[in-house]
Amino acid sequence: GLHFVTEKGGGWTRVSARDCRRRVRQRMQYMLEKKQANATDTAQPELPPARAVGIIEETAATNDLRNRHTEIIIKALSDQHTKTLNDLKDQHVRQLKASVDASEDRQTKLVKALSDEHTKSLNELKKEHSKELEAARDRHTKIVNDLINEHSKHLKAAEDRHLKMLEDAKSKQQEDPEEESNNRSPPAKRRRKRKCRKPVRDDQRDSVQRKDTPTSRPQQSSIDNSAKSQASDAGRPAPDTIASGGQPGPAPDPIISRDCSLQPWC
Repeated sequence: GLHFVTEKGGGWTRVSARDCRRRVRQRMQYMLEKKQANATDTAQPELPPARAVGIIEETAATNDLRNRHTEIIIKALSDQHTKTLNDLKDQHVRQLKASVDASEDRQTKLVKALSDEHTKSLNELKKEHSKELEAARDRHTKIVNDLINEHSKHLKAAEDRHLKMLEDAKSKQQEDPEEESNNRSPPAKRRRKRKCRKPVRDDQRDSVQRKDTPTSRPQQSSIDNSAKSQASDAGRPAPDTIASGGQPGPAPDPIISRDCSLQPWC
């Protein structure tokens, strides 16, 4: 086994049993020699060898017991220290776990509270937005209905006016069909398109002038007819009525009046 041996300078040294016994023998030998030297000086009688050997064996046994006792104490202290360390470690682990659990609980509660608050705010915003949308939809529906009603009124009034005009025209036509036929406005004159003439050379100018001479003058009948139409449009009597003293002439024969050339708008 291992043993602890004291040194000269103080302290303990851990050595084997054999080394311990060797050191003990050396120490005892040194002490015996020193004692003998002191006895020689004081003239004291020396111890017998048997007694010296007994002292050495007793000292070695005492050292063995002391070393065993020291080992037992050290082992007990080491076990107790290890147990204390393990207990402290377990306690620290439990405290850390409790702290982590409490922190997780706090975080979970905080997240849940924030989530609930956010959900509540979203629901309030959704309700407010729904109310605004409902109000806007009601306003839009009211405006559309007002426009439809106003448009229906305008259409009804226009339809009534149109039906009234048609009834008035029908009744007027039934009462005086001849006056209505006389009051009809003459059809518009058709304008003849003038054809673009090609440029004439000098040698052909004489023949072109001779060819255009009879057709270039307007006919007297067309002039008279245009004068009559202008007079009738302006509300003045026609030239033939002016010649007769402002009195209207005789009514034209219906057979003759069918000829377009006799009408003022021809």
